[in-house]
Amino acid sequence: MNFKDYHNLNEAFDKPYKFEWERKDGGDLIAYTFFVDDADDPYEIEAAFGSDRILSNFINKDSIDYYDPYVAEFYPTALKPQNAIVTEFAFTDNETGNLTKNMRSGHAATRTIGTILYIVAHYLITRSPHVLMFTGAKEENRGRVYDALVRYVIKSGKFPNYHYFKDDYKTDTRFWIFDSGQVPYVDDEQFQEFLEIQSTSPSEIRATSYGSQQAHDFHQRTYGD
Repeated sequence: MNFKDYHNLNEAFDKPYKFEWERKDGGDLIAYTFFVDDADDPYEIEAAFGSDRILSNFINKDSIDYYDPYVAEFYPTALKPQNAIVTEFAFTDNETGNLTKNMRSGHAATRTIGTILYIVAHYLITRSPHVLMFTGAKEENRGRVYDALVRYVIKSGKFPNYHYFKDDYKTDTRFWIFDSGQVPYVDDEQFQEFLEIQSTSPSEIRATSYGSQQAHDFHQRTYGD
């Protein structure tokens, strides 16, 4: 994102489209909707936040026996993965199901992304999620939009407790925004490997099991404590 794009996005963030929100699916889904009325071809966008999964659901099968002891040993006061709610975020053009119009709409595209940023910020402030995850296809505009969105929100300085990382998952890129006070281990490279679809070999993972000297050595080399 160059300076001009950043300036336009910052300005758009201060002038979002009017939006509404509602609970769906028994409260597990919160949907924000807004209408892009100044585009050549007006359209509606829905940004939805689903909170029906826990962090342990995302652990790869090779690591299923090792992540919990690892967290218990090195992060004993942190929220356990089986209690950490992962909120999955997606937004769409309700007519086409994607963001294609958004990217073709001139100045309206910037304001649309600015509104989405505002909605994400609104959700973080009002809901304080443990983990917020976006998924974007590597070869589509959506992945680049998510990348700009995450970096802008986190680097704004308005959410000092939230950090993020991204990883590859099949043909997608996943973006993880997490509360470092609640789930600090998500910033741990070893734990991030537990989330990867292709993990390290079982023998390497076994070295991180609870009480192992290798786990201590790895943690001290990486984090110095």
